Formats: sequence, structure tokens, C-alpha cells
Amino acid sequence: MIQAFERNVVSASRRPPTSVSRRVYHGGPFIVLFLSSLLAGCGDGSTVHVRRWADGTPKEVVRVRPNGQGGWINDGKFTLYYPDGTRQEEGYYRLGNLHGALTHWHENGRKKGESHWENGRLIGKWKMWDKNGKPIQENPE
Repeated sequence: MIQAFERNVVSASRRPPTSVSRRVYHGGPFIVLFLSSLLAGCGDGSTVHVRRWADGTPKEVVRVRPNGQGGWINDGKFTLYYPDGTRQEEGYYRLGNLHGALTHWHENGRKKGESHWENGRLIGKWKMWDKNGKPIQENPE
């Protein structure tokens, strides 16, 4: 049986989890991703974890590294997908905190939101668009 790790959702405010659950894929796709990360020169112990929808399409792909306490911490690029395979969200973590550009998309593929983060803190402006691409919200700097 394949056990997938579960994403720790702290709150609806989209604060990142401080670590990834200790459950990971055993066999199957995890082995392929783990071996490809080793061949790609990821000598820091990092690997890619994939969580899938019931039909097998990717739901979440995230780079993680050992946290030094027997678990994993998000550290690198992550992408979330809608059930039809289109991107829902993409961004980066640095040691468990959002860091860098964060982008959200509507199910129709149009951009939904955009923000920039540094070590888990929102920096500068964030913007939001409706499903037709019309700007609907922007915060001041």
C-alpha cells in the first residue's frame, strides 16, 4: 500500500507548514523521484514528494529536505494542481517558510493572485484578479 505524506495546513491565511508529516511514499513514484533527485546532484538530502488525486494525477509536488529530527521540512519549489491537472498554486519554501514569488491560478488557467514572500512574511504588494483577468484587489506597500 502506498502511503502519501499529508500537508500540514496551519490556517486559512496560507501560512506555510513548519514541517511535512513523516509519512512519505514507499515504492512506486517516490522511488523514481528520489533516484532522479540523486542523479540530478541533490547531495543535500533533499528529494521531491508527490501527493496525488484519486485518479493518480499530481495534486502537490514539493521539494523537501530532512529536518534533523527524523522528519521532513518544505525547502524549495512547490506546485499544487487542480484535479484536471492545471496549476493551482506555485511558489517556493525556504526551511519551511514561504520565500519568493507565490502565484495562484483560477481553474480556467488565468492568474488569480500574486505575492512575494521573505522568510514567511509578505513583502510589498499582492494582487488579485477575477476569472476573466480583471484586477479586483491590491494591497498598498
